[in-house]
Amino acid sequence: MAVASVALGWKGIVVAVTLGLSLIVMGMDLIGPDLVFGALTSLYIVSGILSTNEGAAGFSNTGVLTVLVLYIVAEGVSQTGGLDLAMNFMLGKASTVFWAQVRMMIPVMIASAFLNNTPICALMIPILISWGRRCGISPKKLLLPMSFATVLGGTVTLIGTSTNLVVSGLQEKKYGDSDPSKVFQFFTITPYGIPYAVWGMAYIILFSKWLLPGDDAADDLTSALYVPGKSRAAGRTAKDSGLSGGKVAITGINKQQAPAVPYTPDLVIEAGDTIYVTAPVHAAEQVVKDYGLVLLTSDDDQMQRTSTGGYAAAGDMEEGFEHAASHEASTLLQVTWTTARSFCCTRDIATS
Repeated sequence: MAVASVALGWKGIVVAVTLGLSLIVMGMDLIGPDLVFGALTSLYIVSGILSTNEGAAGFSNTGVLTVLVLYIVAEGVSQTGGLDLAMNFMLGKASTVFWAQVRMMIPVMIASAFLNNTPICALMIPILISWGRRCGISPKKLLLPMSFATVLGGTVTLIGTSTNLVVSGLQEKKYGDSDPSKVFQFFTITPYGIPYAVWGMAYIILFSKWLLPGDDAADDLTSALYVPGKSRAAGRTAKDSGLSGGKVAITGINKQQAPAVPYTPDLVIEAGDTIYVTAPVHAAEQVVKDYGLVLLTSDDDQMQRTSTGGYAAAGDMEEGFEHAASHEASTLLQVTWTTARSFCCTRDIATS
């Protein structure tokens, strides 16, 4: 049977080209999807490809409106802190990656079945990072499974994900009056969603050992390290002294009160310099001990002295490093002790 050819026409060409360009723009993260699709809709209406009614039809879809309402509900739950407390309670303590993923994915999937995925991910990221530190498990082993858990949990109920709501809205429009039984109800897809979610969770837990990166439980932090005159690194390049390499990456050097400059391998480190490194907490701690460096706690520490007339010894930083690696706070709190009676905090504390 011969297939009749269909002329694409100028409208089809415009739609094909603009959709292709929009995918490239969004793939390169140049413009947000909301602006891209808004601009496309406006272009199609102005050019006559779509009528005004057709362009605005999506805003009257009950599924789209339900998604908007769910964002408000999810934000309210997040702001009250109720979901935060519940998640911290259910996570508990885990000693292995396997049990950490099990304890994390089950409550996330349950929450995702009744709330939108995006706010759950935004809420869980700082919780999982701090929880991973406390359990000695890399957040890299938790964050991607958490994202998939929200997707799997969203397939269990009608409101679990926005795509279900959009499909339900289209069914309501087509069959709402003639055959309401064909319209998805709240738990219509649950018998199919639960097995799908269980098998997806099993696959992630069993194969994440080989598919997910990251064995280090500490996050990389950017630290400023002062070079005293007696430091092993003074008068040598980082390569010659062995300071750089491994888990420690030098990102810049402040040459004795001068503006910071990018680090190059042949740049000599001198006494009075400030080195900016990116490294896990325990690696930065080891560098401070091995090379006699000083961890700076604020940008103006080079101008400040302790009450004894010098910088704090490297050994005095051990407690701070241990705290940064294990505490529940999602933002590192930096404190400079100026006198025996007062102290100043260089950053606001943000706990998970």
